[in-house]
Amino acid sequence: MRSPFSKKFNPNPLPEPLRVAGDRLSSFMEAYLTQRGKRHLFTDVEYFDACRRLSLMVGQRNITVFMVV
Repeated sequence: MRSPFSKKFNPNPLPEPLRVAGDRLSSFMEAYLTQRGKRHLFTDVEYFDACRRLSLMVGQRNITVFMVV
């Protein structure tokens, strides 16, 4: 059991795995960046280029994303 001290300074210490289909990476990234309020930091060209490069690395495999929620 965690102590109240650790809860106070780190309320969500464990990452939660999330499976993402290889052909859904751009949708996942769009939703993630929008929810975090960071999508505006990328032009469409930058965003889609990054998605393309990530898709080339992943291929059709499913990947696991670890998110701290």
